[in-house]
Amino acid sequence: MRKSICFLLICTAAICCFLPNSAAQAAGGQGKAYVVVLDRIAMEDMIAIQPPNIMHLVDQGAIALMNTKVAGSRNPKSAYITIGAGVRATYAGGSHLAFNAGELYNDEIASTRYKQSTGINAEWDQVVNLSIPQLIRNNADQDHDIYIGELGRILRLYGIKTAVVGNEDTDDVCSRNVVSLIMDDEGKVPLGDVSKNVLIRDVERPYSLRTDYQKLWNETQWFSKQSDVLVVQTGDTYRADEFGQSTTDAMLAKYRRQAMMEADAFIGRLWGSIDPDKDMIMLITPYPSAKALARSNSLTPFIAAGKGIEHGWATSSTTKRTGVITNLDIAPTILGFFDIPVPSSILGHGVDSAPTDKTPEQLLAFNDKLVTIYSQRPTLIQMFIGFQLIVLLTAFALLQFKKEWSPYALPFLYSITFMPIAFLLMSLWQRNDIFWTAIGLAAVTAGITYISMKLLPGWIDRISFSSLLTAAIIIWDMLFNGASLIQGSALGYDVIAGSRYYGIGNEFMGVLIASVIVGTTALVQKCPLRIWNYVLPILYAGVFYTLISPNIGTNVGGAIAAFLGFGMVMALMWGVRINLNSAAAMAGSLVVILIAVFYMDSLRSADMQSHIGQTAGILREQGIMSLLGIAARKISRNIYLIRYTIWSPTFIASFAMLLFLIYRPVGVLKDVLDEYPVLANGFKSAIVASMAAFLVNDSGVVAAAMAMIYVAPFLISLIIRRYGGDRAYEH
Repeated sequence: MRKSICFLLICTAAICCFLPNSAAQAAGGQGKAYVVVLDRIAMEDMIAIQPPNIMHLVDQGAIALMNTKVAGSRNPKSAYITIGAGVRATYAGGSHLAFNAGELYNDEIASTRYKQSTGINAEWDQVVNLSIPQLIRNNADQDHDIYIGELGRILRLYGIKTAVVGNEDTDDVCSRNVVSLIMDDEGKVPLGDVSKNVLIRDVERPYSLRTDYQKLWNETQWFSKQSDVLVVQTGDTYRADEFGQSTTDAMLAKYRRQAMMEADAFIGRLWGSIDPDKDMIMLITPYPSAKALARSNSLTPFIAAGKGIEHGWATSSTTKRTGVITNLDIAPTILGFFDIPVPSSILGHGVDSAPTDKTPEQLLAFNDKLVTIYSQRPTLIQMFIGFQLIVLLTAFALLQFKKEWSPYALPFLYSITFMPIAFLLMSLWQRNDIFWTAIGLAAVTAGITYISMKLLPGWIDRISFSSLLTAAIIIWDMLFNGASLIQGSALGYDVIAGSRYYGIGNEFMGVLIASVIVGTTALVQKCPLRIWNYVLPILYAGVFYTLISPNIGTNVGGAIAAFLGFGMVMALMWGVRINLNSAAAMAGSLVVILIAVFYMDSLRSADMQSHIGQTAGILREQGIMSLLGIAARKISRNIYLIRYTIWSPTFIASFAMLLFLIYRPVGVLKDVLDEYPVLANGFKSAIVASMAAFLVNDSGVVAAAMAMIYVAPFLISLIIRRYGGDRAYEH
């Protein structure tokens, strides 16, 4: 008998050793995570109303702006589903239809309808989403892997009990999107109450309904005793915003203030009841208000306080931007609170806090700046591309039909190559009024062009100066200025679009590679010294490292394009024949370097990894076939941009003009390339880099078009100098 008991004890101990650590911690008194949803508000609402308990949380914890991007078009249903999936997801028509298992839906018990849809039984105290099958189907068609309810599934796997209370119901619509935030892959939450029990009739409020905060408090207390993660939907801020089209601005402001102040009182009560050394509370706004969206502001406030959260601005490794997180970071933050490893199926990172003396008012100013960049970006880019096309086509036409007039196009051609610098510096003077921003861009471009043409009479000098000055500013900004110029530029990446938050984007990547290649070869053409054979490889290696480093550029596609472009320059300068063997050697070297970079980044902690390391993690967990999915996604994105983006015309026009110039004026292009053989190698290598960038990036046409800025205008300028005659400037 004793042997049997000892054997059972040993077996039990062995089984416990294999249980997930977080499950044991939860059972042993691990703290609780509270997620309070205060939907449809903006940072400006919080600053204007100054709810005291929420502002106290800000003083105790961390605050940030949250990107709310989803898969497909913006939709409040998708916003909640995305948080629960940990990747950008989309909605199903009825995804807001969630109920207590024993609640009636269309005169039928919800658990019965749920079983009809899923074949799964639901316990009476559970909450179920009736559209889980459709949600899974809709997201299976996306261009990336989406696991609906992934957060809830992982928490269930590790023995973490979840619960949800509250709703956003109106008079005739059941709106329970909050369930999508914490449900598992079966569409269930173990505990909760999302019924109308937490509402009270009030004819002084939108839809004659408001949250009964005493009932909500009682249920919060009850379910917090039985769960480890509790999600609370306050509801009234949503109802106020939804009612906005049916009321005056003054009444809407009144309803929003009432809703926020009542929610604030609840939040203060909740904060006072928890142990900040043990528990964590997050205030999130999954979807922006109608007023915020009307001014293109889809960033919402995020606040976290409690265990592990220091005072400051929140950040995450997803954005690497102080004061900015994404909706993908909520799930990893909850998992991290319970020391649960974040799987590769979830793309975000845990939220951390960066100590700062900056105030919420300064965060609002930052929010306004990001909105300005996002709003002005399309118009400014259209103006930039339009100017390029007009100048290039005009210069080309003059060469063909009025060559004696063609020198008048030279200053305009040269100014194109300075425009990336003007865009880089625009963050220093950007105004809310796009007119003055555009005037600033034009003035800086014209000023630099005029001064450089006066000081540098020779065209080789001008080419090297323009190209190398641009490259130097970009590299300085990335290495020593935290890329703040890139981040504040309309040609950079913006937080609201959410495609990239750090490193170097494809616009300036194309500029950097081509400007380095053309600028250095122009310099060698001007000063043909042997030392360049040693200096250029070091310089190119430094630029390549800047592009591929997970801590700096984080642009693998750009690094590939740079490697091929730089490699071709050196091969041509050293007299190496470009054949199958040399191409294979170059490709093999590139593969080895990429494998090393991916491997080294994957060894870093999850919160320190860039998307390079994350890709390596996906490859390790899902196998080599996952690369095919990534490649297919990039190709699909590139095809879409080629068809619809404004960048395509300038890229195609640049190439078409260069091809045409091979034949007419007859022999002139060949004469120019023969006159400047080293620079000609630079132009050829920049074109190779441009094509490589086009092929290996998911928005390659953008990088390729920007790279051609340092090829087409310069080549046409040299042809005009030779064929049209440079009246105004020495050559």
